[in-house]
Amino acid sequence: LPLKWMTLESIETGEYTCQSDVWSFGVLLWEIATLGKDPCYGDKIHPNVPELAAILAQGIRLPRPPGCPEGLYGLMRACWRRNPAERP
Repeated sequence: LPLKWMTLESIETGEYTCQSDVWSFGVLLWEIATLGKDPCYGDKIHPNVPELAAILAQGIRLPRPPGCPEGLYGLMRACWRRNPAERP
């Protein structure tokens, strides 16, 4: 599974939607801004499914990459909103 690119709702239900693709796009933007670094949530380099679900449920998101413009990071954060209907 592409766990680090998955939304909480996809982890919980196994369903994928256009809005879960938006979340993944936000992770892709983060990868581009970090010049290809592996997405890492907090101190978990390779979280398992329950660990990532707990991390995302707590509202933890990928950090702002060094040198990343605030507007671009704001777009990433919008892509990672918990409520799918609130994502761009």
